[in-house]
Amino acid sequence: MTAAEYILKVVSRLYRNSVATLCVFEEPTINDTYAPASLNLEKQFIKNQVFCVRFFKKDAYCVPPFLLHDLNKSAYKENVSGLEERIKVDIFESDALPFLYYLQYLTQGSLGKRKRQLSALGKFVKIVTDKDVELHHPQTATNMLAHCQEMEGNIEAALYMFRKSVQKWPGDNIACWHIDRLYSRGEGMEATNH
Repeated sequence: MTAAEYILKVVSRLYRNSVATLCVFEEPTINDTYAPASLNLEKQFIKNQVFCVRFFKKDAYCVPPFLLHDLNKSAYKENVSGLEERIKVDIFESDALPFLYYLQYLTQGSLGKRKRQLSALGKFVKIVTDKDVELHHPQTATNMLAHCQEMEGNIEAALYMFRKSVQKWPGDNIACWHIDRLYSRGEGMEATNH
């Protein structure tokens, strides 16, 4: 696990504030948080970019267990006749920075480095809740943050984040399953009674 910690530390150092986050299936957008106005994009754009993280079903062994559910979700798409049809989505996508903080949180927790784990969580909360940060996959980031809250034992916050995810991005949101999972374990009931 210390090798993972080292790699995450190196990646974190390489990730600068002037990084443009790009998603392969979306139009490139530059967020002020990642690319200050003073940045000369024509010269720096190629050099300071990061792509979203993407896992396919065949990559399942690389995906943290909690995120495996995202590989098995389904979605709806409009078919030729205008009707919606259910399709299987065997893919997991996340913005790189939230995913980095999620991995740091998991890794530092596994190593028993609580102070570093909480530092990663603080950065993660900031990037997900900052309205100036434009994420390509906010649903995924919100669900990963909810999972961190769940691991912290803060079930109320986890349920809040999962519900927020469902409200903002309804329709085959894996957060519905996580809400049901928490309630079926009796944890959701305790959170709503407080």
